[in-house]
Amino acid sequence: MKLRQINFSNTLAHFALFMLATLSTFLSRNIGLKFTRCFPPSRLFRSPFDRITPTIARVVTVPLYIELVGLHDVIQCLRGWQDSHLHLFTIHGKEYVDHRTFDLPEAEDELLMTLAEA
Repeated sequence: MKLRQINFSNTLAHFALFMLATLSTFLSRNIGLKFTRCFPPSRLFRSPFDRITPTIARVVTVPLYIELVGLHDVIQCLRGWQDSHLHLFTIHGKEYVDHRTFDLPEAEDELLMTLAEA
């Protein structure tokens, strides 16, 4: 398996947006403050754990323009994972992979696709 080099500046930018969006969600739900003009269009992302009853999930707000590779980094952070396995996104029946590490020619490249486009 080929190891993927992480672009830390991009990862830090995604993490900063993740933290700002999470803070915005917390403040709007608990204090009533709204920051809708400060943040780009976003979507609530739910990441449930499989084979656990009752269902346990991590929920986070992510910007719609986040690349799928960035969404992968967010999921790694949410789960406390170390990026040690290959991954594949299936969105509306279409598959997306990181072609640098996963040779699946019929799948789209996640590096070129944002969540809004998928």
